[in-house]
Amino acid sequence: MKKKTTQRNKKSDSVNIQFDVNNLYRKTVLNSGLTVISEQVPDSPYFALGFCIKSGSANDKKGAEGTAHFMEHIAFRRTKHYTGKRLVNEFESIGAYVNAYTTKEMTCFYVLALNDKIGKCLKLLNEVVLYPKFNEKDIEKEKNIILEEITSYEDDPEELIFDLGEQIMFENSAYEHPIVGYAGALRDIGQQELAEFHSANYILNNMILSYSGPANHFDLLELIDNSLSAVADRRIISDISLPKQIASRKVVFNKNFQQSHILFIARTGGLSSSERYIYAVISNILGEGLSSRFNQILREKYGYVYSVYSTLALLRDLGSISIYAAVDNSNLKNVESLITDELNKIYDKGFTAKEIKSAKEQIKSSTIIGLDGVSAKMQSLARIEAVGGSYETIKETISLIDNVNADDINKVL
Repeated sequence: MKKKTTQRNKKSDSVNIQFDVNNLYRKTVLNSGLTVISEQVPDSPYFALGFCIKSGSANDKKGAEGTAHFMEHIAFRRTKHYTGKRLVNEFESIGAYVNAYTTKEMTCFYVLALNDKIGKCLKLLNEVVLYPKFNEKDIEKEKNIILEEITSYEDDPEELIFDLGEQIMFENSAYEHPIVGYAGALRDIGQQELAEFHSANYILNNMILSYSGPANHFDLLELIDNSLSAVADRRIISDISLPKQIASRKVVFNKNFQQSHILFIARTGGLSSSERYIYAVISNILGEGLSSRFNQILREKYGYVYSVYSTLALLRDLGSISIYAAVDNSNLKNVESLITDELNKIYDKGFTAKEIKSAKEQIKSSTIIGLDGVSAKMQSLARIEAVGGSYETIKETISLIDNVNADDINKVL
């Protein structure tokens, strides 16, 4: 995409402002290292603002799996100037919705509020992200909560099988363990581990401040200058390497569930891959709609399953495509054989032109609908910036999807 660049000096902070020719976004990298990116939505009555740290569970140290997720939790417990209760009261008193999430590659703290509350929200998020306090009592309370979260995942067969699938697919790498970590490792995480993780990762040149709402980019920069406290600019040194490709295998876990749960999982490229929309078409045809191959075969034709679907999970440089089904034990072998046979047919014959056309239309619709609203726009901007991806207009995205053809799909298959 073509970009224009202009220079603007304000106070002692020299900034470089980039913006696309279609006025979709503005991007500024401050001298402190913080990246500020925004998309103006003039008619919106509210805004979405997020601090996104370009570190997630893949940045956990060996033996301390779950630290990034723990940090997301503990940051709301207590800060330099606020107790957890006061933080909650401050957000709720202005009608703001605040939340956070952790992925394998990113942690995001975000807030939604009416437009006149942006200054207060920026100040409060700044406090949560940059100045958490690690109190022993708070750590133990939050540790118990996360242990309950881990237990709930282990009791949920659908959640569990995806975690197990990724552990096998990404074994012996930083991407192997679940985002929530392991119970044994979590019990050993204390003040020192949290403080070290925060010091190493929660620094401005490893952060993105993402905004979507009616304020323009320059007004946003003014607010940041007035409320954001700078911290020392240090370089992030990442030794995260991609997992090696693994040989095909079948793994069986025995667990006392009422149904059997089956997962076929294969590795793909990531969000930076030029093939990302090809993966999306393949996943859609396999199991993302009522007309998809496996829904029609396993549910509609044979009635073997209630739940069957495929899903695509893309990180920066790698990802996975999965086919999941829950089935009564008596039909497990039948379902496994049907999935395997159908995949072999697909490898031999590919997909029909009708299937490909329908999948592309569905993906175009879901992509556009998925970007509706300032919260979705804010998170999309942060995600693209975090993975070093390119910013696309809706027109460009539709063109890339439309350009997917049968030859492209067959090569990927």
